[in-house]
Amino acid sequence: MFPQVSWHLANQLTEDSSQLRPSLISGLRHPILCLHLLKVLYSCCHISERLCHILGKEPLALESLLMLVQGKVKVADWEESTEVALYLLSLLVFRLQDLPSGMETLGSEVATLFTHSHVVSLVSAAACLLGQLGQQGVSFDLQPREWITAAAHALSVPAEVRLTPPDSCGFYDGLLILLLQLLTQVQVYLRMDEKKREKLGILGAIG
Repeated sequence: MFPQVSWHLANQLTEDSSQLRPSLISGLRHPILCLHLLKVLYSCCHISERLCHILGKEPLALESLLMLVQGKVKVADWEESTEVALYLLSLLVFRLQDLPSGMETLGSEVATLFTHSHVVSLVSAAACLLGQLGQQGVSFDLQPREWITAAAHALSVPAEVRLTPPDSCGFYDGLLILLLQLLTQVQVYLRMDEKKREKLGILGAIG
């Protein structure tokens, strides 16, 4: 979408008496319109921080996005729609520096997308959101073998870039941020395990 068009739509969507915003949000569950409306919202949110704050307080918009990620909305192109929804949620978290309502429970579903999808662009979008969730303190269960396999696949297979990641991030930035977080967790666990073994060794020597 052209920047001038995005600015015009964003201004309309952020008006207090906007009739366009509720119509657009209600269409997020439409099987055919969903993907197109997601792209419109994503493009407008990219250039309007105010719209991000408004959407972050719109229960119907957030619920629709969460349902898309959870696979509860039947849409014509689920993979691409989910990818856009993941990036849009990432953008909202990044701009708000907080978790919109309901997102604190999303970690496990996004982690499943990250480890089980064979579509590299979808894996990258899931990694981007997981990185944002991790920075906000959301926990998700990812076994080292799972995320190493997912990351290796994403980094080794040619990818079709269908959408610009949030806030000028590179295509693999979200994945690399997530990997850094996961490696840091592994280091913490190793240190804790080492200290535990040291204590057991000391207790064994005393005994």
